[in-house]
Amino acid sequence: MSFIKIVPKDYLGYDALPNIIKYCLRDDREYIERYGAGVIDNCSENIINGFNFIKRHYHNTGGKQLHHFIISIYRYKYITDKKYWKSKQEIESIACSLIAKELPFFIENRGFQCCSFIHDDTDYLHIHLIVNSVSWKDGKKLTNIKSFANDILKYLISNYAILDWKRGIKCY
Repeated sequence: MSFIKIVPKDYLGYDALPNIIKYCLRDDREYIERYGAGVIDNCSENIINGFNFIKRHYHNTGGKQLHHFIISIYRYKYITDKKYWKSKQEIESIACSLIAKELPFFIENRGFQCCSFIHDDTDYLHIHLIVNSVSWKDGKKLTNIKSFANDILKYLISNYAILDWKRGIKCY
C-alpha cells in the first residue's frame, strides 16, 4: 500500500534548504526525475533562490524553512491488464512520474512553491516533496501540516486509486 510520510524535522537555519535539495539531487543512480511549480527547477541554486526570494519578499525568513513529505509507491498488489501494461513496475513508474509532475502544481495552487524528486534507492519508488514554508500568495507560514497532507492524500486517492492509499498519512 502507498502512503504519505510527513518528515518531522525542524529544518531550521540557513543551511536547511540547501542540504535537503542537495540530498534530493544527489549524483547517483537512485535519483530519477525532478519537477517543480512556482520555482525554476533546472538546478539546485535556482530552487534555493526561488524559495528564499519569497521569504525575503515577505520578510518572513526565520523559523522553519521548508516542509518535507515522502510519497511512497509500493511495488505490489496492482491489477494489471496484459493488453495495456507490460508489468506492475510499468504501472508504478508511470504513476510515480505523473504524481511527481502534477503534485507540485496542486500544491502551488494552494499558494506554496514545491519541488518533487523521484528516488529508487529502496524497495519501492518514492517521491520527495519539498514545499516552501512561506506562501507566495500572502507571505504566511504553512502551519497546519496534517491538514495540508490530508489534502494531498485526497488528491492522490481521487486521481491514483490504483496505488491503494489505505496506509494514509504517517508522521514519524
